[in-house]
Amino acid sequence: MRTTVAWRAMCAALVLTLGLGFLMPNVAVAPAAASTVEKGAEGDVEIAQLDPGEYNTLRVYGRDSEGAGDFTAVDPITGIIPEDAPYADLGSIFDPQGIEAPRKDFITWDPLWMNEQFTPDENQALYQQIYLSGINGAEKVNFRLWYEPRHLDKDIDADGVISETVDVVYPALMEEFTYQLTDIAYIPDASPGRLPLPAFGLAGSTQFVFPMAMRAGDLFNADGSVDNTSGNAQYGYGLTSLDSNFDGVNDIVSVHSETSLAALLGIAPLWLDFDGDEVLDTLDTDGVPLTGDELAIFTLNPIRLGIGDSVQFLDYLVTLEGVGDSDATLAVRYVGDRVPDVPAHSHTVPAGGIRFIERHGSVTLAPNGGDAMAATPVSPFFVHLTTVDTGDNAAVVRIDRVYRRAESRPLIQTPIETHAVLILVLLATHMGILT
Repeated sequence: MRTTVAWRAMCAALVLTLGLGFLMPNVAVAPAAASTVEKGAEGDVEIAQLDPGEYNTLRVYGRDSEGAGDFTAVDPITGIIPEDAPYADLGSIFDPQGIEAPRKDFITWDPLWMNEQFTPDENQALYQQIYLSGINGAEKVNFRLWYEPRHLDKDIDADGVISETVDVVYPALMEEFTYQLTDIAYIPDASPGRLPLPAFGLAGSTQFVFPMAMRAGDLFNADGSVDNTSGNAQYGYGLTSLDSNFDGVNDIVSVHSETSLAALLGIAPLWLDFDGDEVLDTLDTDGVPLTGDELAIFTLNPIRLGIGDSVQFLDYLVTLEGVGDSDATLAVRYVGDRVPDVPAHSHTVPAGGIRFIERHGSVTLAPNGGDAMAATPVSPFFVHLTTVDTGDNAAVVRIDRVYRRAESRPLIQTPIETHAVLILVLLATHMGILT
């Protein structure tokens, strides 16, 4: 199996692509065969009729797996065209007329601006935590959608050719959310009016709002156990919440590089050599956008857990099982598929230790008998046990997720799921870059 090109790596904008393996009720979408050149629109009309009493409000046409991005790009490791074409033209991320905008029909919604002063919704307190290099900031979320009747989820045989009998292929509505950092200035009555402008922040002192968890009701049974059997669990809602530890208070996400995170944690630097090059990297080592060398780390602030408490960060769920005098036992479960993995894998972590944990239970230890990691981690997800409290049967953990070229698109195992794929887009320095 091949890795996906990750020239969409991080910065003032982040693209979250949700591949939906089901048909939305108000958008009539025909099966793959109905959108081929031979069938055309007439075939779509015949096949995609709704039930009596239901009405088409919007129709979106697509062809094969044509979506957004540069379709001439190849994976630098395999030399094969990737499943998801990378953006090589920065403007196409936002410009409906861009040369790499979706090829066929697509819909662009009005953007959402998240500003603590001008967006008085239920998340206003969270917007107060948006910082750009430690300075008050805001966020803009852009949303567009297109249809791929033969969406290539995973090229199983790595031959660059779509095959319904070999590869993971299905009709999909592709939803793209772009999270862009902006300044807070908004003076509409001025002449000329002053609208918020794109902004940037430095790795280590930048925080932004980003969905990182599921709603508790989508993940847990009434007794607190993980639900993977009910109809609700089988639906596969994906990332639906900003509350990582299910306490009713939404959480902020911080952005780090290897260099900034090592400085923050004050630990042996090469414990955090995520790409195994024995060098602590900045966010973009060559300073050139979209070249695939970018490495970003998303982190949560330290979270205190009691026995049985859980915290989710993107595609992993961590539950505190027990506390010792100088360590804690954590159950780690992969929740990146439509249904959470069974079983969870238990790991005993010493206070101050870091564990990189893969979905099937493999682990890379840090420290590993010295100051260096001594191996490229088995997983981009890691847990840092900062402290243990035996008196209160509690522990404080830091949860982190690394994004680099090989990890820009987590492996999806089944063709009938709703899944979230993180694609990080690096903007040019003059547009705003986290370094």
